[in-house]
Amino acid sequence: MDALDRGIEAAARGDLDAAILACTEAIEAKQRRPLAYRYRAHSYMRKGEWDRAIADATKAIALEPDAANAFATRAYSLFQNGDYDGAISDCTEAVRIDPSLSAAYAYRGHAHLRRHQWKCAIADLTRAIELSVDFPSNKSAIHCHRGYVFCQTGEFDKAMEDFTEAIRLNPRNAEAFYNRAISYQEIGETSKSEKDFAQAKMLGYTPTKNP
Repeated sequence: MDALDRGIEAAARGDLDAAILACTEAIEAKQRRPLAYRYRAHSYMRKGEWDRAIADATKAIALEPDAANAFATRAYSLFQNGDYDGAISDCTEAVRIDPSLSAAYAYRGHAHLRRHQWKCAIADLTRAIELSVDFPSNKSAIHCHRGYVFCQTGEFDKAMEDFTEAIRLNPRNAEAFYNRAISYQEIGETSKSEKDFAQAKMLGYTPTKNP
């Protein structure tokens, strides 16, 4: 097994430090460097090392301009750094290359959410949901984010449907409980609201300005 294959295997089992070391070895040996940069970028992204992820994804894109996953990795890292316009641009390129890449729609939808571009956010998050059939925990988060957008547009029935589906897919989604509580509060269902607030608190949810 060569260095890159070891890196890919380490990333798959969640050993990100080992993945980074192996990918670095592959890069230094000039072994399938576009893929090595992509996997190292993704490992840095999973560790929350946004600048390193952006740098590696940029190198991967320079070597392989049609690598949709590299654009998506860089988009998510840009998003985490607060560059929402950059994230939207990279996601747009990612879905141009691969229209089935659900993560890119999800990231772009979340970036539109942060920009308060509600219609665009709903469209992208809806498409991400349609494409995320095999990833229930990710799909739960996307439903939660779309529900938040529906709250902002005053569509509380749709918001509650999304939060309820998010909870069904992931019963430990504390954010979904909290936001559903807000929706119940808005329509005057106080007892249901209090129950969901209590559940969110039990799951350790700390409210933030935006999801």
